Amino acid sequence: MTSEIPKKPGSGNSHVFVGLAAAMLVATGGLIAWKMSGSSGTDAAPSATAQALEDERPQNVPPPPPPPPPVEEPSAAPSASAANNAAVRSGKSPCSIECKGEVTQALRSGLAGRGGAGRRCYEKSLAQNATLSGKMTIHVKVAPNGQVCAANVASDSLQDPGLANCILGVFRASTLPAPQGGCVEVDVPLNFVPNK
Repeated sequence: MTSEIPKKPGSGNSHVFVGLAAAMLVATGGLIAWKMSGSSGTDAAPSATAQALEDERPQNVPPPPPPPPPVEEPSAAPSASAANNAAVRSGKSPCSIECKGEVTQALRSGLAGRGGAGRRCYEKSLAQNATLSGKMTIHVKVAPNGQVCAANVASDSLQDPGLANCILGVFRASTLPAPQGGCVEVDVPLNFVPNK
């Protein structure tokens, strides 16, 4: 009878396991070393490309000249914007000068439209006072560009401050068609009666 020493189960493959573990450790160490060193190999290519581009640029090239100033063409007749620009150049508001312009039909329509928009203010006040009715005149000063410079109550038979302020806000926030020949001052009559 021969006697043999029994082998431990799984002991024959242990050298394969040890080899694989060592290979993984080496690979992990190499990966860590590569990341820690930075990608210095990839930096050389862009800097070489940048250097090649700098070598191709012409040296000592002067900068381009500035563009020429815009040329203004003189007009035959002074326009509303010219009157506005003259007032601004003098340091005055376009509405601080004496108004000598003319009201155009388009401006009349625009003012009537603003008066119609004031009807919403009246409807709000009418909800608080069902008997509110009367007339109001708004004095409006319009700049040469159509911007409303000022709006004030010239007359008011309604005697409702909230209504007056609301209507003034409607006019003051307006830009209207430009008057002809400069700024204008206009009285806009409004008549408020409840709808039946």
